[in-house]
Order: sequence, then structure tokens, then C-alpha cells
Amino acid sequence: MKSFVTLLAFTSACLAAAVPGQSSANLFDKRAPTPDGCRALNTDQGWPSPAEWEAAMPGVLPRKIAKGGPARADYRYTVRSSEDVEKAVQFAAKHNIRLTMINTGHDYHGRNDAPSGLQIDTSQLRGVSVLSKFEPTKEGAPRVIGGKTVSKPRLVDGQQAAVTFGVGIVGSEVNRAIKDTGLFVVAGASPTVAIAAGWGQTAGHSIVSAHYGLGVDQFLEFKVVTADGKLKIANKVSNPDLFWALRGGGGVSWGVVTEVTYKAHPSPKVAWLSFTIDSATASLESFLGRKNGSEGLEDAVAYMTAEFPELVRQGAGGFFLPTGKGYFGACFSLMENATESHIRGTWEPILDKMATFPGMNKAQIGVRTFPNYAEFFTAVWPAIGQWTGGAGVGDGQLEMGKVNPMDRYGNLFDFGLKKDESTRPIYEYLSGLNQNTLHKRAEYANAPVPRQLSPQAGQPFTPYTQNGDYNMPMAGGKFPMDSRLLGEKHLTGMPNQPRDIKHTFATHFIVELISGGKAWQPDDDVSVLPAWRNTIAQAYTPYAPPQLSADILRKIAPETGAYANEAYFGAADWKTAFWGDNYPRLSQVKSKWDPEMLFWATPGVNADTMEVREGRVCKGRVPGRSTNRAGGVAPLTDNPNAIDAVANLLGIVGVGVPYTGQNLTRV
Repeated sequence: MKSFVTLLAFTSACLAAAVPGQSSANLFDKRAPTPDGCRALNTDQGWPSPAEWEAAMPGVLPRKIAKGGPARADYRYTVRSSEDVEKAVQFAAKHNIRLTMINTGHDYHGRNDAPSGLQIDTSQLRGVSVLSKFEPTKEGAPRVIGGKTVSKPRLVDGQQAAVTFGVGIVGSEVNRAIKDTGLFVVAGASPTVAIAAGWGQTAGHSIVSAHYGLGVDQFLEFKVVTADGKLKIANKVSNPDLFWALRGGGGVSWGVVTEVTYKAHPSPKVAWLSFTIDSATASLESFLGRKNGSEGLEDAVAYMTAEFPELVRQGAGGFFLPTGKGYFGACFSLMENATESHIRGTWEPILDKMATFPGMNKAQIGVRTFPNYAEFFTAVWPAIGQWTGGAGVGDGQLEMGKVNPMDRYGNLFDFGLKKDESTRPIYEYLSGLNQNTLHKRAEYANAPVPRQLSPQAGQPFTPYTQNGDYNMPMAGGKFPMDSRLLGEKHLTGMPNQPRDIKHTFATHFIVELISGGKAWQPDDDVSVLPAWRNTIAQAYTPYAPPQLSADILRKIAPETGAYANEAYFGAADWKTAFWGDNYPRLSQVKSKWDPEMLFWATPGVNADTMEVREGRVCKGRVPGRSTNRAGGVAPLTDNPNAIDAVANLLGIVGVGVPYTGQNLTRV
């Protein structure tokens, strides 16, 4: 027997030596090997067995075998600690596997999904802790993932308070969790978007940016697992080059962020003014540019646009959108200006002037004031807590129960607009449908939500085997957007633009006043597109040329650029458009920390060193330039999924945000 074992071992060694770099087991695998320079697919020789996946990452979920539907990664791993992330990254690197990350599921470019490999789900990296002050150290702030309480420290005047939280927590959750401390954090307008990762690490615009800076300006520290599979601390004194890149260089290019430490500020008073203003002569035909009738509306919007720079200097913010035959606006004032008299005094003269243009009617206005930011956000989105925190965060009114889809929008579309002395909700105005019709169309949502289940409604849609009560966040697919950042001269010059530009701007773009003030202050530790420091507004639209695109804005603002998360995927000269003069240094940092491009995302830093060939991601044939996308545009992604209407709708109303009822309790 001993001689037989010896002979077997000798034979195995000879076979391995005969084919260098290949195990004897692979000699009996008839599948083709992975092409040089490419990521492995599950049809390749040497693809890990299910047992290997499970051994490396206990609880990893294999993709369901299903015909039709979106393409998804082979496996999905819901991580609950930094150690879980380390295991996942090491496994992907060892086996040369395509790696993607998903948090809340928001990404118009589809970078959080792929048709192969491993998807890391970071939505359960949770926990919150408030710090009275923060000093960067090489050891980093105390970890919070898995924590169950929110501390209430003694704050010291003149010192920067901070909050450490897990990357899986969305902005609305953080602010509800810390509201009793009197603090708040800068977060996105959507309550279902996380702060870390895509939003904050690319720019992070907000209605309060003029007062507190962009999202990137708030980060004080990151805990991030880099391509070597090790957790790193990135702050001003530990890995400062990585810290700089994480603050503006994009959300997925540098590693898997697990926790962040973020500036916290005294919560401001907020005043909200919403308005609609109609044109009596505008119509669908004029909206589409097929006939005249909307000129008065276009000139009125151009006039208001020219006032934006001065409004921002006064601390105002807001967002504005066309309604087909009119215009809607939601305007904000903070701090000492958060009074009804001040916000009316700011906006009513402008709206009265707009009503003097041909065909324009008088604006309908509603105003509300709030004692702090959390009260404001809860009033606008009162039911979101049921889907982003259950009873574990914030007020008792956020208990789970029956929630109608329109109720999930809360008072966002119902702020006291008057017509014929009766309240008419804005969503009726925008949609042309009355409340009963809308609610009847949404009867499916009236059933109670079982408490033992996750608040997500993804069970019929999830492509993976279920694990306990947790339904995973869903990627929304690729959605073509186009946008441009606009500065003072572009806005003040709008009344003098040709008719076609004024028409398109007034009828096709959503416009956001989300910069100015503190957001204009440069920071050497931030790699965000420099054009943000001169931006007053962002204008964006779905990309569907020739009717819908930002081409006219590129003509009048060629020197600015675009917010990469809401920009056109095929934008020319994308490196400059998305990162400006910071791109060369970002490229160097990327090459240092991820030389094998384990964290490949497009558009993303050094994306053009890789390309998609026959369904797999491979090193580009020509270094530094994708061969299949010549002309200065980002390489194509391997993600074939177009927009997923269900996933996007669930995300908008808050259903798609993951929450299992763990790791957050009342303050």
C-alpha cells in the first residue's frame, strides 16, 4: 500500500511539472483555460467549485438558474464585518474573478452589477457613533460595525464634531439616529442613497452644500479594504494619497469602504417654499417645439435663472423642473434665514416678475418652516423610516405598517398649494390624476408588511437564494443621463441666449442649486472635479437625443464638466469632464493601490486600461486606451442590464433599501 501511495504522489508531481502553473486536477478539466489578461468566467477551467466558494465565504449565495431577466453575478456575498470583506477580496484576487460592489443599488451607469463573478453586498455594514471631536491617527477611529447604540457625547464649542458609521447606512438613517444630539450630517436629497460610496466619494451635492460644503468635504477618515485584501486606514496622517483619492475619485475604484468618519454640524432651522407657475399659452405641442406658445414661459425661466447666482450668495438653495405647461420649484433657506417672512421676501418678487411675461399666470406658493433638519426631512419623507430603519431609528411614527406608495412620498407633493381656495396636491398638478385614481392604481401596497420580514419587497424579483429574512438591494440597471455644471456667467447670460437654447433649458432640464458658499472653498485633500468650486447649479436630463441631451449646455459651458454619477456615459473627453486636472494624479494613485485593476469600473479612474471582450473583462490591447471605444469616451461595461423599472421604483420610494432591524437603536 505504501508503494502505491508513493507511486501516486510521484505521478501527480510529474503531471504537475509537465504543465507548469496548472494543477493535476485541471488536467482532467476539459474546459478551456481563461485567456491571458482576462477575468475568469464560470465556463473556464479552474473555476472554483461551490464548496470552495462556501468554504472561503460562509453564507455566500449562488445565482439562481433562471431564464430571462437581468444578468447577475455568479455569487453574492452579504458582508457584515471588515473581515468578511477581506475574505471576499482575497478570494476574488486569488481566483481572478470579476468583482463588483452594491450598497443601496443606486448607479445610473450600472457599475454595481456584472453578469459574472462575485458581487459584494455592503448594505449590512451598519452602526453609528458620535464623536465630540476627531483627530486623525494611524490607528483610526474606534470601529462601529455591529454596534447597537448611538452615543451622545458632550460637544465642545469650536471643535469639529464627527460621526462614524457603517457604509450600509443611508443618509436619512444617520440623521434620524443622531438628531437628539442636536447634530446633523450633509446627505443627498434622496433618503434612500447612502453617504459613502458613489454619492459622497464622487462629489456629493446637497441642498445644504452652500452652507457646509460638498459631501467629499465632510469625510475625515475611511476604513477601506484595498486590492491586497487588507483593511487600511485612510486619513490625513495614514495613507494620505488614498485618502485624497477617496474624496472625489469615485466610489468603487479604490477598494471596499466599510466605515467612514464624517463631519457633523449643529442642525439648522429650515424654511421650505414650493411653487408652481403656469403658462396659459403653453401646450404639449409647444413643449415639444412643434409650435409657438411657450415663449413667455421660456423667458420667465431665463429671468429666474439669471437670478440664481445672487440667490446662492444669499444662502438660498433648491431644485426646479418643467411640468409641461409650467414650472415647479422647491426652495430652501437655512439658519437665521429660515423664516417664512425671509423666504417669501426672497422668492415672491421673482415669482411676481415671472408672472408678467406673456401668457404667464400668477404663481401658487406654499411655505413651511422647521426647527431642525431632521424635522424637515421627516416631514418631506415621513414614511421613509419604515423602509430605511423600521422602529429602530427615530420617532415612533416610523413604525412599520400599511404604507401607500403616494404616502411614502409624504408631504413632498402636498405642501399647501392653493387653487380655487382649496388645496391641490402638487402630484395631482404634475400628473393630471386625482388622489383617488392614484391610490386605486396603488392598491397592491395596502397590505400590512409582516414584521418578521425585511421591509424590502424583493422576494419575487431577487435573483439569489434567500437567506433568512434579508432581501438584498437590487441594482437598477443602466439609465442614460446627461448633465452639465453651470457657473455664474452661464446662468446670468441665459436671457440673452437664442430661442432654441432658452426653450430647451426651460422645458427639458431639472435644475438644482446645490453649490456656492462653502462648496466653493478649495481643499488640497480633495480630488473632486475642480469645476465644482465655481459651480452654482447642475442641470440634468435623461439622455435621448435629439430631444433630450445636454449638448446645448456643453456649447455654452464647454469648460466646466459634469457630475460623473449623473453624466452621459459616452461623454467625450470623459477624464477631463469628470475629474479635470486631478485625473493624472488619480491615475497614479490607482496604479499604486490597484495595479491589476481588481476594482474595475467604467466610467472610473484607469477604466481604459481594460475592455470587454466576448463577455469578459480583459486588459486593453493598447495600454491606456480602450480599443473598442476610440475618440476619448469611457470603455463599455460588461453589464448588459438596461434600466430596471421595478428596482428603480422600489429604490425611489424606499422599499429597496436594505434593513434587517439590527445594529441601530433609538438615541
